[in-house]
Amino acid sequence: MGDKMVKDIRFADDQGIVVSSERGLQRIMDSLEATAGNYGMKINTKKTKAMKVSRNIGEKMNISIGGHKIQQVEISNT
Repeated sequence: MGDKMVKDIRFADDQGIVVSSERGLQRIMDSLEATAGNYGMKINTKKTKAMKVSRNIGEKMNISIGGHKIQQVEISNT
């Protein structure tokens, strides 16, 4: 937006987050989980997905929420 990068988009109960590192994403997910817990809410780990945009095709991330590994989706060039 203008000259600023949008790093967080929210709509109803959905959220998209952009970060520059796997470690940064894990920190945000840990914080989001803690905040949700403070309000008696849980993150649905079955619906939560992670996507890595990188030139290194096939490189995997290890993101988890509450001990549950989050599914990583792949980007297809087709």
